[in-house]
Amino acid sequence: MDSCKDADYKSVSWTERDWGGMINAYSRFPFGEVNVIGALENEKKVYDVEDIQKLLGIGRSKAYAYLDEVYEKQEPFRVIKIGKLFRVPRQSFDNWLDGIS
Repeated sequence: MDSCKDADYKSVSWTERDWGGMINAYSRFPFGEVNVIGALENEKKVYDVEDIQKLLGIGRSKAYAYLDEVYEKQEPFRVIKIGKLFRVPRQSFDNWLDGIS
């Protein structure tokens, strides 16, 4: 790392070979751990508002309004509210989106 003292670390990216398993100068995760984290992300059990926005193609305020409405009825899918945060169980939402009762 001594040879990189004057480098602009924001623009420098190193390979696994250069840093023995590191992704870049800021990363603390070896390549294998990043893959595990990515896999966990794909296996989320709940969606957040941003996920619902993307899946339905609607804006943020519309997503919050809709989830608030669904939370009150718990139909057509389940919604969990933790303080001001909404969480939607993935299976419940996916079943509704796919037309499965």
